[in-house]
Parts: sequence; C-alpha cells; structure tokens
Amino acid sequence: MKKYETIYRQFRQEILDGYRQKGERMPSIRSCVRQFHVSQTSVEHAYAQLQLEGYIRSRPQSGYYVVLNEESRALHTAMLQPSEVSADPSLRYDFRSRSVWSEEGELVLWKQYLKQTMNQAAIFSYGEARGEHALRTSLMRHASTMRGVLAHEEQLVIGASVQALLYQLCGLLPRNSRVAIQKGVYIQARRVFEDYGMEVHDVSFGEDRFDWSELKQLRPDVLFVHSPSLFEMEGFDIQACQSLLAWMKREGILLLEDDHNGELNYLREGSMALCGRDGALGGVYLGSFSRILLPALRISYMILPKALAARYHQKEPTYSPSASKLEQLALAAYIADGHLRRRITRLKRQYRTRHRLLLEGMGQLGMTCVRIEESLTRYHFQEPAADAQMAQRLRAHGIAVDACENGRLILSFAAIAPQELTQALTALAALRSNKGKKEGDR
Repeated sequence: MKKYETIYRQFRQEILDGYRQKGERMPSIRSCVRQFHVSQTSVEHAYAQLQLEGYIRSRPQSGYYVVLNEESRALHTAMLQPSEVSADPSLRYDFRSRSVWSEEGELVLWKQYLKQTMNQAAIFSYGEARGEHALRTSLMRHASTMRGVLAHEEQLVIGASVQALLYQLCGLLPRNSRVAIQKGVYIQARRVFEDYGMEVHDVSFGEDRFDWSELKQLRPDVLFVHSPSLFEMEGFDIQACQSLLAWMKREGILLLEDDHNGELNYLREGSMALCGRDGALGGVYLGSFSRILLPALRISYMILPKALAARYHQKEPTYSPSASKLEQLALAAYIADGHLRRRITRLKRQYRTRHRLLLEGMGQLGMTCVRIEESLTRYHFQEPAADAQMAQRLRAHGIAVDACENGRLILSFAAIAPQELTQALTALAALRSNKGKKEGDR
C-alpha cells in the first residue's frame, strides 16, 4: 500500500466512525508530515482523494474541514460494504427453458471469430444504426434459406434485442394503433406498445387447438404473434395459416412475427415462417439467436416491408447502433462460413435424442407428458405432488425447473448435456417425494 493510501484510509475511517464530525478542522499538512513521517506530496494526495470522495472540503487560507453529515456517513459506509454472495446452492442440473447448454467446441469456435474480428480495422469506428452491412447480408440469406423470408438487405435492421427493435418499429407506426398480442408469449412486447401509448389487448389462440375467434372479434391494427407456437397447435395447418393471412390482409392488419427458435423445429418437418408464405413481405419479421448460440449474445434482427423500410431510412440519422459492432462482424463471418447452418442441424439432432431420453426416463417414473412446447423445448408432466414445497426441495438440492405447481412439473432439457440427462432425471426422481428428500439427505 502506498504511503498516501495509509493516511487516506486512516482519516476516512475516523470520519466514518464519527471521531471527526462535520465542520471539524482537519490536521494541517505540515503536522501530518511530522505525524506520519512522509513527504508533503503524500499528504496532499491523501487529502485530494478525501476531497474527491466528498469527505472533506478545502477553505482558502484556512485548511481542510469535514463535510460529511450523518446521512452521508451512512451512505458512504454502505458503499464500502462488500457485496453479499447469494446463499443459493450451486446448480447441479438446470431444467429451466431459459438456459441452454453450450458445447465446448462451439465456444472455442466463437472465441476464434471474435479474436479474428478484433484484428480488423473496422472495429475502430462506430457502426451503422441499422447494423453492419456484412451481417445484414448474411442474415438476408439465412432468413431466405432457413425460413423462406425473401427481402433485400436494406430491409433489415439489427438490434441488441427484439424489445429494442420494437421500440424503433413503434416510432414508424401510428400512435393510436390498436395492438393485439398473442397471450403469454413475450411480455416485454406489451411494455413497448404501452410506452408508446397504444391500446394493447391480449388474444388467445387456444392452448392446444388453434382458435382465432378472439382475433376476429377484436380486429386490431397490429398483431404480434410467436409463430413457432402457433405451428405447435392442432388445427394450424397450411389451410388455416393461409386463411388467417388472407383475412389479415383484407382487414389491413400488420403482422409482427416473432420467429424466436423457429429454426429449431426438431419434432416436425420444417415449415417456413408466416412472413415467408407471401411472395411480397407483408409483415414485420423478427428473429434472434440466443438459444441457438449463446443467451449472452445480444443480437436480434427485424425485416421490414418496403414501405416501413423507407420510413426507417428517413429516420435512420437520428438512431444509434444498439448491438455490438464486434459481435455483429464476428457473427457475419460465422454465418458466411456455414457454421450457423451446421449448428442448427446438430442441435436438432441432439434435441431429438434428448426428447426421446426425457420421455423414456419420465415414463419409467410413471409421469405422463400432457403438453410439449417445442419452440421452447418445454415439457409439461402430470405430477400430483407438484407444489411450492416440492419446488423448494428441488432447488435446495441444486435442481431448478421452470415450474412446479397445480399438479404439473414443467421442465426443459435444453441446458443439460445429452450424456448427463439420464443422471439428471435420476436425481430429480429421488427428490420428488419426502421419502426421496430423506434418501438424498443421507
């Protein structure tokens, strides 16, 4: 520790402990030199730090005085306290759908692309508000080949998240728009529309069987849906899809399609996005990669119809980039080299295997699967004992699930490695009952 830090820390503690009160004069620099056996410069540095942090104040031709009152002393003391570490036990098995498992090889590959991008001269300048041209071009091809959405790269806008993109989109829409949001799919979307003063309604399409009668009655200006979950419903076939889109076109309803996880359809044959079923893009397409790559990778994109794209370009000079330029350029190269396509193919193969292992394992425990949300890799199992107490017991033993309530145990395999899934299910089974708890405690 440097000499000035010793002086600074001693006086700071004396002030915080109340030994030196507000308005009290501090020792002179000369007396401190004699007391601490240091140079005048060390004392001046210590007093300068105390002034900077608001403990003392200099008065010309008079000296230094304490300025901290009781309230400020309490705040300074609190700021110096070390942060408490969470007492929650570390997770052994994470059955939550919000988490994903990342392969070590994939992490190494992603680090390589980040490292390569760091050596590019392009990172030493600010990026474009609508996103880097290289990534928009890569995403244009990805949306076309993987989801059937045809558009020019100038129609793409890249942002840090879907919510961030929706804020920009709402600036292009009439403020008096009536918005319908598919119930239970993306609560952050509601916040955006309400912040813009729009009239927002929740619309149910049914839990298992597709039903759009509520939408017909409401007749909104804008409809926000999570399209992969619609395709999971019984009755949402090609004919129903075409009927819905044709009706929306006649009514002049703008479609906002959130295609989150649309590429990861591992239980059914691939189907193009809603915005890909019309030759001319009639809606707004929203995509992201948090579950395909890493949740910490904050890159999403939207594809605008030509009319909205032209309106956006008029306002573009007033926008700032919201997504990391470094990550954008790295992702552009990653996609261009074919890694994203290979990653999706590999994930779908892994998910089919884990799907089989999960159903077999839970079946052996006598648990019946009553619902599968493929787009979220989330499974609902009947469990009469499912309640808050059971959830607490699981969490106390390092197992986290999506929900444990109302006779249902809801979980996902997305964050668990294939080779660990059987072991994880065994641990889960041991804790389902009080008997299992006692066995686990021995």
